[in-house]
Amino acid sequence: MAAAASKDAEFYLKRGRLYADKGKLERAAAEYTKAIELYPDYQKAYRLRAEAYRTAGDLDSALDDINKAVDLDLYDAQAFMLRGLIHKDRGEIEDYEEEFRVAVLLDGDLVSHETHGEEFARILKAYEESEAIWEELFSRPESDAFLLKMAEEALEDHRQGKTKPLKLEDL
Repeated sequence: MAAAASKDAEFYLKRGRLYADKGKLERAAAEYTKAIELYPDYQKAYRLRAEAYRTAGDLDSALDDINKAVDLDLYDAQAFMLRGLIHKDRGEIEDYEEEFRVAVLLDGDLVSHETHGEEFARILKAYEESEAIWEELFSRPESDAFLLKMAEEALEDHRQGKTKPLKLEDL
């Protein structure tokens, strides 16, 4: 982004944060919108506007913005965490837990920084227990034969056209 647009966008972002801190969520969202208008790929502005929308109860707008933020930066653990919280608010618990797992993979320290630490710790523990089960299964001598059989079946399914090639956008 051009230097002037960058400075202006950052100015509106800071103003938005001040409004959000004071609980003036509509004003905060308006400031974030101005930052986005100046710099349409401003990932942080989308994330912060999503947070303002979520806090105000506009979950559809929050989800739209956080999806855009994630599209712009696939490595932003905070964006995945926020998307998980939006899913939780919408009652989409499986999606919430999946987003949390991604956030923890990106930034394991995020759990200790969130106010929902106990709930996240429960999800993380369940995930680690699941991983332990898989590790135990794969450590058995018969697992090599099982994995080879699965690979052969997958290759045969592919040859018969039963599967489609994996594309990056499907991940």
